[in-house]
Amino acid sequence: MATLGQMNAGAKLWWSRGLNVFPGNSKEKATYEEWGEYHHKPIPEKTFKKWIKEGKFLSGISVSPGVVYRIPELDGWYAMCFEWDKVEGFNALFPDKTVEEAAQTDYIEWHDDDKTRGHLWAYVPIVFPKKDPDLVLGLEVKGLNEHGVMVSWPSIHKNGHQHKPVGTDKISKWGKEKAETFLTNIIRVCGEQGIGYPKGRSHSSSNQYHKSNDLEERIKVMLQSWPIEIDTSIEIPEGVRHSILVFTANSILFRHSTTKNHDTLKKIFVQINYTLCKPNPSPPQEIARIWKDALQYAQANIERENIIPAKIAERLDQLGIYKVIKENPTTLYLADRQRDQILKAVVLKPKSTVESESKEDKDAETTTKTKTTAKGKQLLMKDTMIDAIPTDIAIFSNPTDASKTYKVTFRHKNANGTNHYLAVGPGTVSYLLSELRIKGRFIKGRESDEALQSLLIEYEDRGIAKIDNRMPQPGFYLIDGRVRGYDVTQQLGTHIEESDVMACINALDELVTKYKNEDIGPTIIKHAIVAPFGYIKKGLKVSGDNWVPGIYEYGFTRVGKNTAGIIHLAIWRKHGIADKEAHQLGFSGIDTAARFGNAMSRSTYQVMISEVGSLVDVKFMWLAEMIKHAIESQVVRGKYIENFFKGIPALSIPILTSNYLPPTDPAFRSRFILIHWGEKDLPSEEQKEAFKNWLFDERRDETLGILGDFTANYVIAHPEILNHYWEDIAKVIPTEFYKVVGRSPPTWMDRLVEQDQIEAYVEEGKLKLRAFFVRAINDACSVYARTLSTSVDLVNNASIVHRFETCIDHDLISYLSKRKDRNEIVITADIFEDLKRVKIESLTSLKDLASMIGGSFESCTRRINGSTTKAAAGNLWDFENFLRKEIMD
Repeated sequence: MATLGQMNAGAKLWWSRGLNVFPGNSKEKATYEEWGEYHHKPIPEKTFKKWIKEGKFLSGISVSPGVVYRIPELDGWYAMCFEWDKVEGFNALFPDKTVEEAAQTDYIEWHDDDKTRGHLWAYVPIVFPKKDPDLVLGLEVKGLNEHGVMVSWPSIHKNGHQHKPVGTDKISKWGKEKAETFLTNIIRVCGEQGIGYPKGRSHSSSNQYHKSNDLEERIKVMLQSWPIEIDTSIEIPEGVRHSILVFTANSILFRHSTTKNHDTLKKIFVQINYTLCKPNPSPPQEIARIWKDALQYAQANIERENIIPAKIAERLDQLGIYKVIKENPTTLYLADRQRDQILKAVVLKPKSTVESESKEDKDAETTTKTKTTAKGKQLLMKDTMIDAIPTDIAIFSNPTDASKTYKVTFRHKNANGTNHYLAVGPGTVSYLLSELRIKGRFIKGRESDEALQSLLIEYEDRGIAKIDNRMPQPGFYLIDGRVRGYDVTQQLGTHIEESDVMACINALDELVTKYKNEDIGPTIIKHAIVAPFGYIKKGLKVSGDNWVPGIYEYGFTRVGKNTAGIIHLAIWRKHGIADKEAHQLGFSGIDTAARFGNAMSRSTYQVMISEVGSLVDVKFMWLAEMIKHAIESQVVRGKYIENFFKGIPALSIPILTSNYLPPTDPAFRSRFILIHWGEKDLPSEEQKEAFKNWLFDERRDETLGILGDFTANYVIAHPEILNHYWEDIAKVIPTEFYKVVGRSPPTWMDRLVEQDQIEAYVEEGKLKLRAFFVRAINDACSVYARTLSTSVDLVNNASIVHRFETCIDHDLISYLSKRKDRNEIVITADIFEDLKRVKIESLTSLKDLASMIGGSFESCTRRINGSTTKAAAGNLWDFENFLRKEIMD
């Protein structure tokens, strides 16, 4: 694992190479900062130094190719990067060299566990067109800032090995001739493999390489007229056989399907295959599949021609991506690359178009006069829906509920006509639109929602958007019966060295001795082991209480409550500066329903929330109820999203800290492990400093992450363990962890902070009820002594029992009566009017009241003044025993 010092040194090196470098999570190939903002400008030095100071590069470095900044001699040059995932990809770059040989002169990185993969960086004077990875060569090319970022040295690969240079640590400067030769070679190899590169529109610096394929041109000429005469001088080689046959089938149908039947055309296609494909033709089953696809493609073109004439369709394809939303007249939304705007357009006959303009001009906010005419129809650009267009789109399809969220980079033009980029998401379409409104991009009412939604679907259908069938929130989930980790900070599927396990065990054994209350350390460790799997456990239909409680730390100030929470997070490597925003919150981070829902739904990792003493306030009773519900439910709250009512998932287990007692609601307390910190737990300043040095300066907080690595891999391999009670799981996993190095289970494993909140709550309720009766009896006696009695006996005899008997004998308390024919005390329901002021939770009925008094008391009915009345009744002596307070050892 790379240290913070090493990662910062790496970030500074890439910075000195003139490139934009971003902090991120290298194992998940994620950046912590939005890099879209810096597509066309350097990162400010002040921002970069701030990231260094805050330790943001600890988890990884992402480097952006493209324009070279801050190096005068490379002004106007580009940093180009190749990445290959297959040996074939490297061989395409260096046909006659090994990786080690190429790395003597060119900067190449790899990681030791898989040397079939690598990166090549070079400074070049031309722009290399972007290339996405393919299945044949596994080759990816990035030449501009907007092409993406590369995880580079000294980052850790997802498999746990460090990216590192193979040979030279200097990036080579290629001349124009070498760069052009290199690019030409890649285009040639891709062509031989049937890989379209460069694809789509031409790039300004690579027009010379983007010529039409000579072979396709010759086949076009051969197919132009009927009858088709096969040109035997044409040879279709194996490397491009499939792609050329697809082109041939489409061309035959495009030119002749309206005048010749399909069977006749297919015979020509089969004959071309057997005559021109050298050395061997494609097998019959492949020919059948190609022809079937070509027929479908031809039919789609015919249908499209009926809606949009070919000339207009060609014009639209040049402008950007479009989606037809209705016919008669044909109406569509267009992401126009020339204007960088999403427009509404119509295809009309000339007369209809003129009428439409004159009729709608008064109401339309914008009407663009651009027209393209074809087959008696015109393309008329209408209103601007959104003053930006999508460029990069990532669609996250949640595998648990099939919901979709989007992360989109939008491009728009500034007042001076230069391009500006805005990254938004992940979020719903409504969220994207709200962000665009905030940024001041022009949006035309409700219709912009339909426009953006339609175009995003079109991007997806055309295969332009990136589909990520993963959970959008990091953590652990149960998918198809398997526990899976998404964007997790743990090393999954890798061997953990015994030396690392031993270092972690030593840290754990020492940690539990650092607390004056010897139960606190084991409680924090054991709870942390299970916490990230709390969301899964809530969804398992094993029993009604298969959930993980939260942690509630309360008591004396500055004793280490928050540090204990950070240790809890450190076991899962979620305690760093980069994670603070999501995993270390103050009370203001949850003080509304929306904020609490957001806090609980960002990942399955635990969230520490400090200073929650306000939960006892009456105005936050609703929040205590939400927290209570979120502990045992998979849904924290519901809300309407794009007109659908959806649940916000309760993914996280909360760790709450406060100087004050938790809410007295027994249901709330029963959902937490309550950890009380007293004044005796307060460490001295010297002890605080020593603990800080031991935990953070000596990097034991990082060592604790080994336990999280082991736990994640163990649970993934043994998902059935999650069916067990959480404390049992928290014993099994440390036992297995210690076995790795031949150690017996730790002695601290059986320790846990004693949880007697229910019993304590019951006693607290009884004491509150007794205090209520004592107060009522004393108040009644005081009034009686002052106004109704001349006796000094009440003053001389201060016994509460004596005072009670006085109240009963003189009927001084309306809800307390003595039955004259037997020694029975009867309590009527009007007592609850006065009990409201005391707020004894769970005391809501006469049955509850009888249970709290105990003895012979029960809920019953009695006839009072001739009417049957509900009451709580019991023996006089039992009530007097309830009033007495006897103190014993």
